[in-house]
Formats: sequence, C-alpha cells, structure tokens
Amino acid sequence: MHPQLLQQLQQSGLSADTAPSDPARWRQFLQQVEEVYQQSDTAPSFEYSKPLAHLPQAQQEVVHIIAERDKLRSVVYSLNVGLCVFGREAQLLFINPAAREYLGFAEGLPDTQQVFSRLSIRDQWQPMQNMDAETLMRLICEGTNLNDATAALHRQDQDDIPIACTLTPISKGARITGSVLMFKDISEQQKVAGALLAAKESAETASAAKSDFLSSMSHELRTPMNAILGYGEILQEDLDDPPEAPDPDYYEDLLAYVDNILQAGRNLLGLINEVLDLTKIESGKIELKITKADLLAVVNDSVDMIRPQLLDQRLSLDVSQLPTAPIHALADAERIQQVLLQLLSNAVKHNKEQGQVEVRIEQTSVESVRLVVADTGVGMAEEQQAQIFKPFTRISGRNLSKGTGVGLTIAKQLLDVMGGHIGLESTLDVGTTFWIELPTGETSAPSKQANPSTDRKYLLLYIEDSRTNVSLMGKILQDRPEIAFISAPTGEMGLELARAHRPDIILLDINLPGINGFEVLERLRSVPGTRDIPVIGLSADDSSAALSQAKTAGFVHYMIKPLKKALFLEALDKLAVQEKASL
Repeated sequence: MHPQLLQQLQQSGLSADTAPSDPARWRQFLQQVEEVYQQSDTAPSFEYSKPLAHLPQAQQEVVHIIAERDKLRSVVYSLNVGLCVFGREAQLLFINPAAREYLGFAEGLPDTQQVFSRLSIRDQWQPMQNMDAETLMRLICEGTNLNDATAALHRQDQDDIPIACTLTPISKGARITGSVLMFKDISEQQKVAGALLAAKESAETASAAKSDFLSSMSHELRTPMNAILGYGEILQEDLDDPPEAPDPDYYEDLLAYVDNILQAGRNLLGLINEVLDLTKIESGKIELKITKADLLAVVNDSVDMIRPQLLDQRLSLDVSQLPTAPIHALADAERIQQVLLQLLSNAVKHNKEQGQVEVRIEQTSVESVRLVVADTGVGMAEEQQAQIFKPFTRISGRNLSKGTGVGLTIAKQLLDVMGGHIGLESTLDVGTTFWIELPTGETSAPSKQANPSTDRKYLLLYIEDSRTNVSLMGKILQDRPEIAFISAPTGEMGLELARAHRPDIILLDINLPGINGFEVLERLRSVPGTRDIPVIGLSADDSSAALSQAKTAGFVHYMIKPLKKALFLEALDKLAVQEKASL
C-alpha cells in the first residue's frame, strides 16, 4: 500500500488489515484524503506493493476507487488543454495546470469572475457581441451548452491568444450539478488555415488569370483565322466561276484576297511567336546573350526599321537628344531591339496625325542608362496605365492597333529577366512617354586596378534572379560597410560582370534562368581572370545529390536557403582574412 495512504489510515485510527466499523472515522479518513489531493500541485501516483486479496471487501473497493481517481487526475493534470470545473452556483471548484498557465494564475484558486474576465466568448445568438462574466455565470447555473471556435484569451502586456472553448454541463440524472469549461490555443491552426486560404486564393487568381488569358488568346487567334478562311472561301468561289473574258477587276480582286490572306497569316504567325515567347519567359526557358550592347547602334537600327511607318502616318521623328558616342548596357542587344521596336510601333500607331515621336538616351547614373520613347498621341488614363502590361490589353476606345496585345507584356518580362525596368508617364490627349532602364555593368566601387592598397573595399558579386533576395542581401551587407555590392539577374550577365570587375567574392544562386549556377561556376573556372575568385553557392536543394555535386564543383562554401545571416557573414569574414593574407 502507498505510504501516504497508509499514513492517512493511521491518522484516522483505522487499520489496513480490518474493515472500518466507525462511520465517523471513515468519513474523517475520506476527508483527509480529499484535502491531500486538493493541496497537491501534481497528481500523486499510487504504487501498490502488496496484493489486495488479503484486504476486506470494503477496503478493496476504497483502494480501487482511489486508484481510479488517481488515474483520472493524472490525465487531467497532463492535458495541454485548459480545464475548469464549476459548481451548481458557478463557483470554481478546480483548475488544471494548463488553465493556470493560460490564465496566469500561479497559486490559489481564483474566483469565477477572475477566470471569465480573461476570456472573450461570443454570444451564439449575437455573434458580434462578447458575453460578460455575469452572463457566463448565469449560463452555468442554467446548465447551458456553449461552443465558440472564435474566442480569445487576454493576457497582460501580451497579444491575445485565439482559442476554441466549450462549456458543458455536468448532470446527475435530471439534475445539473455543475459545468466544465475546456479551452485550447488554436494559433497554429489559424496560421495553417490562413496559409491554406492564401494558397487557395492564389490558385484561384492564377486559374482566373489563365482562363482570361486563354479566352483572350482564343479571340486573338480567331480574328486572323476568320480572315484567312473568309477570304479563302471567297477566293475559291471566284476561281470556281471565272469570267469568260479577261477582266482586270477580277484579277485585282484575286490579288487583294491573296494579300489579305497572307497578311492575316503573318499576323497569326506573329501572335503565335509572341505567345511562345511569353511562355518561354514565364517558364524560365528564354535564352539570352548578355553582352556589352551598343545602345546607340540598337536605336539607329530600330529607327531605320520604323521610318516607313513614320512616313505613312506623316509623323516627324526627333533624335536630336541622341549622343554621338556609343553608350553601352549589359543586355541582350537583339531582345533590347525587340522591346524598342515594340515601343516605337506603339508610338506610331497611337499617335495623332502629323504628330511627333522622340527617341533619346539618358545616362541616369554610372550603374544604369535609359532609353526613352515619347509620342504626342492619345495618351492613357491612370487606370489604363495600371493594366497596360497585362496580356491582350489595349487602350479602351482607342483600338487603333492591329497588334496582338502581348507585346508590352513580353517587353516587361524580358527586361525583368535582364535586370532592367520599364515604366511610363501618360496624359490623355497629350501623349505617352515610355522608358526602359538597363544596367551598364559599371559600378562606383573602386576597382582593383584603381586602388591596389590593402584597405580598399572588397567587391561582392551576387548572381541571383530574385529581386527580393538581392534586396535582402543589400540589407545583410549593411553590417559589412567595407564590402561593395553589385548584382546580376542571370548567369550570362554575372559572367560579364565577373570578367569586367574581377570581384573578390561571388555569391552564386544555383537555380537561375538560362544557364544554372553549376555551369556558371564551370565557365568562371575556365577563364584565367576569374579562375581563382572564391565562389559561395546558394540553393534551396539540400538533397545528398546536390550537396555531392556542389562539393565536386569546387564551391568554397555551399549554403542552403533560407540563408542564415550569422553563418554567411562569418564565411565572408574568413574569406576576407584569407584575401588579405594573400596580398
């Protein structure tokens, strides 16, 4: 028998070997056992070292009851759910450790008012209102069932905790003897539910965008196809019934039909090519040739190609602000010409009669350069400007263009991939100015050749296609002001910057559009000028295959995203020390 139980028997004048004969002493024994339970902070665990068969039946029943109570109390005390037991008059009889921790009651038995003052439980008949303590106590006295999955727990000097709670009456036959309040923290469930809802909304938005895209594309495909089939049918009818005598008008009509069919076919092919381009860009499969592109040559070639349209529309061209010397940008020259032709074409199509188109190049800083295309056309309202880069968007009420409606979408996405930007300023009936901004590949940070002293700034090149991650790296490197920082959104551009600036450290993302990080590292190692630059690899792939490939490739460090700031800065510091030691 448990020593504590034996002690209580002895204090009550009872023996473990004989059944109790005095009812008063038996009640005294039970009362003492109950007091021990109520005063204990943790549930006692009874261990019976002797079999019960030798005890009288009454004592066996008592021990069995106490053992079952012990098990029940152990369960209640181990729950991570708050549990409060109230009597018939709403008086608090019991509170488990989890409820104490939630409510902030370290010792003693709080009263019911104190418990309910820390809970916000909604009225199920008036969901926008919370019930006060008096109302909740009345519900306990009435034996009411209550469920609230949107309740809250108030904590002093801390944020409220969302909880789900239930109030359940305790009945004995037809009589209500009390109530049990149970509540639990549902913060994590709400986070998961919020994440699922956000994912659902994102999926629905993507699905709606896809449906809109397919619907618009279907319409755009049908338009030239309708012309092809329509003129083809007319052509077939005319050929089936040719005039008996030669008729010049007849042959002119046939030539017009063929010309319209060919024009519609070209429009259809252009649309298909642009949609394929858009798909490639969005899937990260677009191939770019990043070089030091001569923007002046790109502008001159593009202007020459657009001059016939300018003459047809009787528009003047202003190129007086173009520089005489070449200006370079780090970009794909063919893709920049594609974007510029799109802007020039729009400037012609949406211009006024005898209007003007202006093209200029602006050197905004050492790091960037702008191409500007301005027109004196119809202009756009603010709400139209917000939609202009979305697929198949045309200016409402000004459908002067026979284009596909995806040209500006492709232009923006191409520039995003090349680390550039596109923007516009427009006023209705005044005109529109589009600008594209491109990196030059130059930096204001001192180069190794300019300052060979050991106290110069270190240059870090970060090759990463995510602008958010590049911005984050800029914040991290604020703790290392001695390190200058440049970035490239593609592997090809990163190779150009590495050859041009010979950075001290390269931080290289593995999953890049175009060539991936492993191929970039291989090309760096194949060139004498960049062969010895230490390269830190970054990837979200922590598989054994990826780690093995990174080790073989020759990274000085290979770090898994999300990047741990302290470990990253420690690696940079070690590389800087090694660099100084080698000078």
